[in-house]
Amino acid sequence: MKERAVVKHTLMLMRHAEAAWGQSGIADHDRPLTPKGLQDAKDMGQHLAQVQQLTVQSLFHSSAARAKQTTAQITPYLNLSAQDVHEKESLYLASPAVLLQHIRMIPHDVYQMAIVAHNPGLVVLAESLTQCHVGSFLPCSVVIIDFQLRSWKEVMVGQGKILEQCPRPI
Repeated sequence: MKERAVVKHTLMLMRHAEAAWGQSGIADHDRPLTPKGLQDAKDMGQHLAQVQQLTVQSLFHSSAARAKQTTAQITPYLNLSAQDVHEKESLYLASPAVLLQHIRMIPHDVYQMAIVAHNPGLVVLAESLTQCHVGSFLPCSVVIIDFQLRSWKEVMVGQGKILEQCPRPI
């Protein structure tokens, strides 16, 4: 069998937008976005549509309401069909190790992928993969990381290079 060539793989990590706090009777998993969060997610989607070299093929998001709503706001700008968007319960409050495990399971024919999930897992993962300080990673923040890989199974600590970082909605 012929060995795969090393090619560019791009990972977009996005923290969900601003969610409502302290609403009586609403579990953390079910917290919706605030009106500001909905607008911020839409604005970030518009910004991402302008990012050169970003053509997301597949997006995975947490099952939390706030991650679903953030995803719904950005997918029209990323030109993703419903078949390209996947909800994963395991991404809800996932640790960096769980996030990395998920990335390593991405099919070999997907070169550009996105994850919409939660902190602190996302920021710790981004800093680990790039060995760069990403910062506080506020709600709706995005970091786009490039790798040179044969497949996502090869992703390792310190291997990524930050292509773009949007610390808050534009």
